[in-house]
Amino acid sequence: MNPNTVAKAYRELEHEGVIELRHGSGAFVSQNARGGKWADTIRGAQKIVAGTVERLRARGVSEDEIRRLFEAALADTTKPGGRRG
Repeated sequence: MNPNTVAKAYRELEHEGVIELRHGSGAFVSQNARGGKWADTIRGAQKIVAGTVERLRARGVSEDEIRRLFEAALADTTKPGGRRG
């Protein structure tokens, strides 16, 4: 796994209030984490992603290319002026 991807995931989780990053100590689940509601959101998102991956595979798109497509889409949404869900 690419270390930059991991770092980006940690930043996003911190931005969402799920974790707190403590330099020198690590990452900790935030006292204000949204618990059940967040878990439901993630489960729904997993279904969307799984459906999208299934449709892409049916079109003959490789796993590596699917990964690149998702990473490119995420990179595009984090740029200033990019689409942000």
